Amino acid sequence: MIGLDYQRIRIHIHKTLQDPKNLQFTIYGRSNVSDNICDFQGTIDILSVHEMNEDYDFPGQGVLFGEYVLYEDSAQKHAGVFKGTFECDVLIDHENRSIKLDESDAIADGYFNRTYVGTWRSYHTKAKKKCIWGDYRLPFTFDFDCGDGEMYVCEKYESNGWTSFNDRSEYHSMDKWWKKDE
Repeated sequence: MIGLDYQRIRIHIHKTLQDPKNLQFTIYGRSNVSDNICDFQGTIDILSVHEMNEDYDFPGQGVLFGEYVLYEDSAQKHAGVFKGTFECDVLIDHENRSIKLDESDAIADGYFNRTYVGTWRSYHTKAKKKCIWGDYRLPFTFDFDCGDGEMYVCEKYESNGWTSFNDRSEYHSMDKWWKKDE
């Protein structure tokens, strides 16, 4: 969601390249707000990874924290810069020295993951808006989510791009707004 009216934003990352010297990743993707689609390029910096030593379902569960900056193409309309922090549930494989996305709780009530919290600032107007996106439930949204077990956007915000989310029609759609033009 973006702005105080909780306008729906969709983010799709289609390419990721790791800097071989550190934990910084260059990413490429697209944003979509009200059918205004912008290409972006930016960075994700991994700040820390914490493995759970107590109260875990199985060994290796952890959480990753980082920062992001995404620059939309300034030649496109309604473009700006996204900046903030994120968290992600991960599985740590010590034997193979790898970290993978943990979606083991994806069917659980209250599930959230890959949560990005920050701001978006317009290149043109310099307006700054709260911007949060992620998988399922979103934090810091107050009267936005009226769901019991799973996220359900409150009626007063549904017309801000959330109708297909609430009625679940987007899950059956072949809408591929994020695909590159061929």
